[in-house]
Amino acid sequence: LYLSYHDVYRIVTVDPDGKNYHTVSRLILQSVLSHSELWIDLNNNIFPVNVGDKILVRFHFSSHLEINSNEIKDYNEFDLYLHGDIFNLDITEEAGLKHLNLWASFGGLLMKLKKSLMWRESYYDFKRVIICIKLLR
Repeated sequence: LYLSYHDVYRIVTVDPDGKNYHTVSRLILQSVLSHSELWIDLNNNIFPVNVGDKILVRFHFSSHLEINSNEIKDYNEFDLYLHGDIFNLDITEEAGLKHLNLWASFGGLLMKLKKSLMWRESYYDFKRVIICIKLLR
């Protein structure tokens, strides 16, 4: 089982709880295209960003333990790639809308994706995720 989709996000907050680590920042992003929110830890030396910046994020979810990055089209057009493990999923309901909450770990860097479920998506079989990120200029 494999699912891929992309979204454009705007950075709304950097390090909301203060700077806990010297080279890692926690970013909170709001989607420009949909009703989703992304919290992600990134190395700010490798990928420096500011509040207001927009980034393109392409998600590749797989039910297999390994994802072959050669199968991902446009792989070389992105600035940053994260390969991680999905460790928690749940569905919540707010104002009559169902939301997926998905948590992943990328070798200690964490991600939380909160995405509205507008169709009958099933994420429960997914074990791995690759995220491709590009800063939009």
